Amino acid sequence: MKTKLEFLKKSFFVEKSRVKINYSMSSIHYHKSYEIYYLQKGSVKYFIKDKVYNVKKGDLVLINTYDIHRTVYSDCSENDRIVLYFNDNFIRNIKKLEKNYDFLSKIQSSNILRLNPKQQIIIENILIKMLKEYNSNGEEKELYLKIFLSELLMRINRYNRENRYIDKINPMQEKIMEVVTYINNNYSKKQSISFLAKRFSISESYLSHLFKDVTGFTVINYINTVRIKEAQRLLINTNKTITEIANQVGFNTITHFGRVFKKSINTSPSKYRKLNRKRG
Repeated sequence: MKTKLEFLKKSFFVEKSRVKINYSMSSIHYHKSYEIYYLQKGSVKYFIKDKVYNVKKGDLVLINTYDIHRTVYSDCSENDRIVLYFNDNFIRNIKKLEKNYDFLSKIQSSNILRLNPKQQIIIENILIKMLKEYNSNGEEKELYLKIFLSELLMRINRYNRENRYIDKINPMQEKIMEVVTYINNNYSKKQSISFLAKRFSISESYLSHLFKDVTGFTVINYINTVRIKEAQRLLINTNKTITEIANQVGFNTITHFGRVFKKSINTSPSKYRKLNRKRG
């Protein structure tokens, strides 16, 4: 039987950290938890799903479950951030408190919330209370965290109605976002740098450079990640064979699929299916 602490570690996590100059995520990132990222100091470029955001001090980044995302810290200063993760199990009882209120409406529909100075103070205070409680050993720890999370989500929804995030993107970023959107919608088809370069009227070398600069990862790495993400879903939710899944998500051979899958997920497709179906 799982203890409360074990459940909490898997269903809710919050931390404050300082990120060094020119740090970026080591790999493309997605997960089954919701993520809220608050930048206390510095600036960061954040790629989420099919958009790039220039995040500033005091911004909240809101990431839905399974959205591919990555950060690139490119300025010459350190960055302080508070990040929290929670899953559907943790928020289930919160939702029951008010069935007609959608606590997750903002997280599931938008990615950035730009706060004014007064709102920043309120949000920081909630997050600091969360950090303190998360690192405590009080009997009421889980209850307090759910109360604080409820307040945070309601504040996010309210501030979203009051604020409008407007961020200018340059033509370079706009072009790459067109490429990203195309990949997201056509991952099952044959994809290559040469094909994409011709389709979007850009040289192969410039596309490779631009894609890496704007999103933080290579074209091929991104294509493979989109495919593997869909393969994970099919392995858990369908009875299709691994060969059928490999073909459906765009891999020409099951050998190549297995190699890319294991490199990304650290296990084989068959073991991944077996493990996750047992959990389900």
